[in-house]
This record gives sequence, structure tokens and C-alpha cells, in this order.
Amino acid sequence: MHGGRGDRGVDVTAVTADGRSIVVQCKSFAPYRPVWSGELQKFLGASFVQHGAEVALFVATTSFTPDARAIAETYGITLVDRAHLEKWSAGVPLPILR
Repeated sequence: MHGGRGDRGVDVTAVTADGRSIVVQCKSFAPYRPVWSGELQKFLGASFVQHGAEVALFVATTSFTPDARAIAETYGITLVDRAHLEKWSAGVPLPILR
């Protein structure tokens, strides 16, 4: 686990059960404040360039703007918004981690 200043834009680095490298960024924002595209752009560089991730996961307690979703879809970043986070914490697996 990382986090805070100096985390290079990634909160968790790990290895999936099948051996892939994974990086996770977590954001806790107010419900009215979505994750913007700039935050996804920063994470894109941090996850694939700095950390060489095979799986990039951006988890937030809020929603994502359409531009942020477009970046994630284009570059293969898995987004977990509040609704997905609630399901995941209740035991529903994320398809990318299967």
C-alpha cells in the first residue's frame, strides 16, 4: 500500500491471483463531485508508465465524468464507482479480477 504524498498517483500495487501486476487508485469524494478526466490521465501515466501495470483499477466513492469514462475505456482502466464499490464490498466479484 502507498498513499498520500509521494505515492506517484497509485495507492495500492499488488499481484492478481493469476499473476498479473495490478495498481489501484482510490478517491473519496463528495457525491456531487465526480472524478474528472485529468485525474484519469494522471493515473494512466502512473499505472502503465511508472508502474508497468497489467491491470489498472480506479476506485471512487462517486461517479466519473463522461470524459473520464472515455479515457478509461480507450486505455483499459477499470472504473469502480460508488454503485460498483457497494456491490464489490458485498461480495460481487469484479470481472477484471476473475
